[in-house]
Amino acid sequence: MDGPQAKRIIHAYDTQLHRIVCGAMGQTNSTKYAAGVTCPSCRIIIGRQGATPAAPDANLGGLP
Repeated sequence: MDGPQAKRIIHAYDTQLHRIVCGAMGQTNSTKYAAGVTCPSCRIIIGRQGATPAAPDANLGGLP
């Protein structure tokens, strides 16, 4: 394949509730490590919960 590949969406996984943080259903890719999360909805939610994604582009603009 010569064309650009779509960015892979990785959701945050809540190990206490045993579910995807943003509520995505079906078979999805997920991780319990904030640094690997690429789903915009999950990143906002974990940012509000106090997790600090290690990715440099994870600046959530000071959301509470």
